[in-house]
Amino acid sequence: MKFRERAQQLWQENDYHCNIEGLGLGLCEEAGEVAKAINVHHNPSYVSKKPKEEYSSVEDELRDILIYAAHICNMLDLDLDF
Repeated sequence: MKFRERAQQLWQENDYHCNIEGLGLGLCEEAGEVAKAINVHHNPSYVSKKPKEEYSSVEDELRDILIYAAHICNMLDLDLDF
């Protein structure tokens, strides 16, 4: 299964509905969450307000970015397979 198809399947399974503007904003938000996860889990000088266990992993946040990107591709009929 191609990545776009799998992302579409995940999107439908979770019953997400969004327009292209919302997807763009969501993608940006997820990028911030990647930065936060990197700080929390991999930056020894970062002081977290909550225990590390309460933050998502970098892997989880990167997966979210890929799902947003794939859904944007689906909406705009773009093919980023390489």
